[in-house]
Amino acid sequence: MVELQEAFSLSRYRTVEQDAAFGIRQLEDIALKALSPGINDTTTAVTCVDYLTMILARLAPQQIPASHRYEDGALRVIANGPSFQSLLSDAFDQIRENAKGNLGIMLRMLVSLQTIASLTASPGRRKSICEQVECIAELAGRTIESPHDRARFERRLAQVREALKTLPAQGGVSS
Repeated sequence: MVELQEAFSLSRYRTVEQDAAFGIRQLEDIALKALSPGINDTTTAVTCVDYLTMILARLAPQQIPASHRYEDGALRVIANGPSFQSLLSDAFDQIRENAKGNLGIMLRMLVSLQTIASLTASPGRRKSICEQVECIAELAGRTIESPHDRARFERRLAQVREALKTLPAQGGVSS
């Protein structure tokens, strides 16, 4: 019993070491505050996207354990944990929704997704990344007003889409 008690600890607070989603949400919150109309600090939001990219780039080639864990054919544990797809959504969905008309943040998110995609051969993960890219493209189409900015975005989008098609499979996981 003592060995079991020493295998874990309880605390009032989550830590990023124990819960990657918690760290992702903290960075996302900082980015959302930076993008708010009262603050309008694109540089801070871009920095948050860069840190989120680093986190997801480390996770992209890693296998995240399945929720159902077996030993000798018998189900032993059902773990409640995040998937890569849910972490990707946690990292980018709300930032994207609050980036209306902000060319700088949209371009950085495209580059970030291309970087993350280059680190996984998983079809499921790559599909989720492509979906994020298309959501950014849809937002840009609705909210970027300047013809110059729209052309700049479209050029970058075309480069990212092409890279996503041709990225070599560099190992990674199957889901």
